[in-house]
Amino acid sequence: MNNTDHERCSELLRDHTQGRLDAAEHDWVESHLATCSDCRAEHAAVALLGAGEVAPLTEIERVRLHRGVRTATSSIPLTSVAPARASARGGRLLQILGTAALLVMIGGFIYTSGLVGGGLDSDDGSGQGGGADSGESFEAPAPVQEGGAEAEGLTTDSGAARSGEDRALPQPSFRRSLGTVTGKRLNKLGREGLPLVVFSRAYRVEQVPDLQSEFRDQLATAAGSHEEALRECSDLVTEAFANALPAYGALATLERLGGEHVLVLAFAWTDQSEGPLDQSMVWAWPLGDCAQPVEYFKNVIQPKG
Repeated sequence: MNNTDHERCSELLRDHTQGRLDAAEHDWVESHLATCSDCRAEHAAVALLGAGEVAPLTEIERVRLHRGVRTATSSIPLTSVAPARASARGGRLLQILGTAALLVMIGGFIYTSGLVGGGLDSDDGSGQGGGADSGESFEAPAPVQEGGAEAEGLTTDSGAARSGEDRALPQPSFRRSLGTVTGKRLNKLGREGLPLVVFSRAYRVEQVPDLQSEFRDQLATAAGSHEEALRECSDLVTEAFANALPAYGALATLERLGGEHVLVLAFAWTDQSEGPLDQSMVWAWPLGDCAQPVEYFKNVIQPKG
């Protein structure tokens, strides 16, 4: 096997997946793929990228794809990017990025096909369970009643809060344990949970650029040993949603995954260029792994009372 064979196979893969090759070329490609694992990986990437049934990328998946491409290309010397001869079908670019693109796109396919995330549980929201770390029983954030809520109820477990005149403004809160939760409970947190309701009343989109990193840092500090993971997951969201303000974080176990430990992050945000942060996002990731969320809900904040 030589580089010429790889080059030829790479150039023929797109037409091969679309059934455009004549019998001789088709048989040659099949024979080469049977003995070459690198070309099989590229073939899988080409087939997946051309599959009509794959749903469009979500905002988070798009950020991950851009990161993956930057990482894959940053380590490639410029002299190795330029092929010895031009490829009319662009096969060399896929050969360089095929494996990275395949991994990202497979993750996107699993996510958008409904194998993870999204759906509401049948639970009515009344269940309780053991804590992820401390054993503290689950207490759902209460809805705001008429008359508002005190800022002290929104500080983190570590007691982190601003001082002076800023003390009246709500601060991001972090819970060491929400116990065992369902998707329905997380969805309810996004609609009417106390931290998000109060954030929607206190902050506007114009304030997000000044507060976004500060609030992420407060939650990360309160997360203790999970500080690095919280920063990574939060940054992934705010790269995709520039108007998202970190409001709430917690550790929990997710019922539908058999009690798997997760990191929960909630953001107040809006898709408008000005005005209040009247929408929310709630995300849950496996602890220590921000590659793919296992729950994700968007809501318009709807306080009770």
